[in-house]
Amino acid sequence: HLPPLSSLSKCDLLINRMYTSVADRYGIEHVLSTTKRLKLLERKKIPIINSVNGYFLDLNRLKQYKFFQSRKLSYIPIVKANSRSLGRNKFMFPAVLKRIRSGRNNFLPIIKDSKKLIDFSTSTRLNSVLQSLINKRVCFRTEFIGNYNVTFIQNIKIEKERLYFSRQQQVTRTPLNKLIIDKLVKSLLEKGVRIFSIEYFLSSTHEPQIIDFNLTSNYPYFLIKKCGIEKELRRAWLNTVNETLQRKYTSR
Repeated sequence: HLPPLSSLSKCDLLINRMYTSVADRYGIEHVLSTTKRLKLLERKKIPIINSVNGYFLDLNRLKQYKFFQSRKLSYIPIVKANSRSLGRNKFMFPAVLKRIRSGRNNFLPIIKDSKKLIDFSTSTRLNSVLQSLINKRVCFRTEFIGNYNVTFIQNIKIEKERLYFSRQQQVTRTPLNKLIIDKLVKSLLEKGVRIFSIEYFLSSTHEPQIIDFNLTSNYPYFLIKKCGIEKELRRAWLNTVNETLQRKYTSR
């Protein structure tokens, strides 16, 4: 819940840490009411780390696909989970079924062909997308905080037509080259996003094949405690806040 606009208008900086799951918990009407107020504050030139436009990108995987493709960044093909979309886009199976909103899942159903969609309710299909299945056993998740990034590996297991993720309890060297990292950071900054994460596979040319984008992260416990990078995360957040404030005051 946001304080009154009169109070918020006096603040120097806002950090948007709203999750897509709030739409399920409190209703999309509540979310739209909150984003409307945030938009008003953006128009008042109050800096917000992670904009409303960034949040709407998080709410819709189809928009993510179009956004990253428009920036010449590979995002694994994705379509609405209905027969019309499949026929029109000549979608290739097998695929995984995902909710249209980004978010964490215990597992993802694997759909071998369009006939299998009949096993799911109309409501599920209307609120879901299909994304081509990549037959690899390892994917990466990279957290970006301003100019800082940290990566960990996720193992993939396929069992009984379900895809499961499990995290390796350690960080690894980010496998993306500087050009790709700069392109990602710049592209998201154009959307008003400075803190985000992507999940991806690596192509044979070591380019990311993005499967998911998240605006807000709950950093895994092992990332903070076991790997000993709590200070790095705090420093990255502090630097991002200071840089955002500095841009505000130098633009006056």
